[in-house]
Amino acid sequence: MSINFVCTLILLLGAFGVWMYVECKKGQV
Repeated sequence: MSINFVCTLILLLGAFGVWMYVECKKGQV
């Protein structure tokens, strides 16, 4: 497993987490 792969995976998960958070906040408002 390369460092690049790990960094990319973390960035993708982070972006997905932020998107989910925004969607949840939209639903609550």
